[in-house]
This record gives sequence, structure tokens and C-alpha cells, in this order.
Amino acid sequence: MRKQFFLLSCMAVILMGCPACSDDNSDDRAAKVSASAKGVWTDSRDGQEYGWVRYGKQEWMTENFRYDLGNEELCTIYLDADEYETNPEGTRNLAKYGRLYTLKGAEDACPDGWRVPSDKDWQQLEQLLGMSAVDANRNDWRGNIAHNMFSIKDDVCDLNLLLGGYYTENINMGRSPWRFMGVFAYYWTSSMDNNKEGEFYFCRKLTYNRNSVCRMSIDPKHVKLSVRYVRDVE
Repeated sequence: MRKQFFLLSCMAVILMGCPACSDDNSDDRAAKVSASAKGVWTDSRDGQEYGWVRYGKQEWMTENFRYDLGNEELCTIYLDADEYETNPEGTRNLAKYGRLYTLKGAEDACPDGWRVPSDKDWQQLEQLLGMSAVDANRNDWRGNIAHNMFSIKDDVCDLNLLLGGYYTENINMGRSPWRFMGVFAYYWTSSMDNNKEGEFYFCRKLTYNRNSVCRMSIDPKHVKLSVRYVRDVE
């Protein structure tokens, strides 16, 4: 039990990172990249509509997925601090931020014709949005393209990633398991990090005051993150 607590605590620190330690240079920002096509897709299972944008030969959803698997072990809706104790069934963050999924949940919720993006998919997208191939293959914070991935103040972009926070089973000292909405974005990939022992999967992290994008890998067992699905253009 003590070992598990230690591992969960370490995971929370890794996920959080240090948003104040920004070394981005706004003068080196990649050029603004617009999508080559846009559209709307409807999930026939529940009637929910999702925007999509095309970059290269792929189409990415422009909204965090919202499909309800009916299993709180696999997905959850972010609860604000004032809802954690008083309104555990609250849904006010659902429309904007979607659901947070385990990796298995993200795979189970994935609709036909779409997929959980691989690490390669994310790297390809990052390069189309202005990141170098060398940077795209590195870990930690890299590139200077976040303004092409999520809207910063009035600087809007087509992909519209969202700072939806995350959910962790690490709830020591009475803290809420929902963390950092409005501060961090975390998005799943389907790719395992083969450079680490154990079962670690890559994800992407962004934060409100950096223009770089973090490539990192985490143990998927105890967290729920946002998901954006991708599909190939026929």
C-alpha cells in the first residue's frame, strides 16, 4: 500500500510539471497554420456532433470526446472544487471539456472510422503545424507551436485543444481527484513507450503559459485524460 501511494504521488508530480517555468520565445513562434478543410461529424450512438479539421491526410476532432460509456471506472466528467462534495453528478463541464477517459475507456469509446491517435499521428500533426522532425521525436517540452493547437486568449486556432485537466486516483490529504482544468491539457496516444520498463504510454501535455508541447509517457492505470480522435482522409 505504501509503495502504491508513493507511485501515485510521483505520477501526480509528473503530470503536473511546472507551468511557471516557461522558456518559450514568442518571437520564434511557428507561422499560423489553418486547416485545409473543416466539417461536422455526428456520432450515431448518441447524436452528439463534433467538429473536425483536416491537416495533411488526416482529420482531427476539434472537440474533446463526450460519449458516456456508462462506467465510472472508464470515464468521468470533471468536477469543480465546489461540486466535489455537493454535486458529484454535476455535468456543467461536459459540453466544453468533454469526458476524461482511461486509455481503455478511450479505446472503448472510439467510434467506427476513427482511432485514438498514435504517437506517430501526433508527431505528424506537430510537424504540419510547424515543429521540426527532430523536435517532434524528442521528449519533454519542445517546439514553439502551441498557438496552432489551442487558443491563447484572442489568438484562436482551428484544432482548439482544451485545457481540460485530468483525473487521478491519488487523492491524499482530501484533495479532489480532478486536477488543473484551465491550466493543463492532457491527451492520450495509443503508443507504448518502449524505452521504459513496464507499461507506459505516450501522451501530450500543454499548459496556458507555454507555446511548447510536452511529449511524455505515463502509467495509464490510475489516470483519466482527454481524447481527440483522428481518421485518415480517403
